[in-house]
Amino acid sequence: MGQQQHPPYPPVQRVATDTPAVIALVLGVCGLFTGGLTSVVGIVVGHVTRRGTPTQGLSTAAIVVSWVVTVVWAVGWAFFFLVPFLALVGVLASS
Repeated sequence: MGQQQHPPYPPVQRVATDTPAVIALVLGVCGLFTGGLTSVVGIVVGHVTRRGTPTQGLSTAAIVVSWVVTVVWAVGWAFFFLVPFLALVGVLASS
């Protein structure tokens, strides 16, 4: 019995990664721990990297995650400052 010849494997294609898009995504996620500050930067970097990159989906994900984190923190900060202010106004108005 002779050895059976196998066809050669196709060449491995590398998936293009876009470092700024990854950075934008990391900044958006880090916004959870920085009060939303880095997520604003993630939005900007995501929009800049979205044009003309091979990984447009990663940039879009970075933009969406960054916006969600920014909105969550904005609502949180609004309640943090607005509730005591409204309570103070209510106390002053009733006296």
